[in-house]
Amino acid sequence: EEELKNIAREVLTKHDIKTVGIQSGKIALTLDGIYAAEDMLFLKVSLHNRSSISYEVEWVKFFLTGKRKSLKRTAIQDEEKFPLFVLNESTSQVGAKSQLSRVYVFRQFSLSKDFAFQIDIIEKEGKRDLSLLVDSGVWGKAKGM
Repeated sequence: EEELKNIAREVLTKHDIKTVGIQSGKIALTLDGIYAAEDMLFLKVSLHNRSSISYEVEWVKFFLTGKRKSLKRTAIQDEEKFPLFVLNESTSQVGAKSQLSRVYVFRQFSLSKDFAFQIDIIEKEGKRDLSLLVDSGVWGKAKGM
């Protein structure tokens, strides 16, 4: 676990993805990098609060989500993914005009073109919730450590 922490600390200093994010009002969720090492995936995720009101994270969840198209309807399949380790998990408050970055560590997995990786973040006692979809094209660009 100490080795995971060390790699996660190194990932925290990197920023390799510039276009993956979602914004709602003055709150933004970005995926800043995907890295592979030791059969693990390290995701650097940042929450940016540009508002004058603090944002407290209630929970963050991760899903593999897929779509199968049929003539009548689209069936959705979701599989929740649980990180093995989270760097900066103890910090849940994002102050006004500030940001919080975390590194989430998962066992390595891949995405087919029919699936996406979804990151959901829910605000405690608020409604500024965000959901970010990361497609397989971005996922496939994971960098080695």
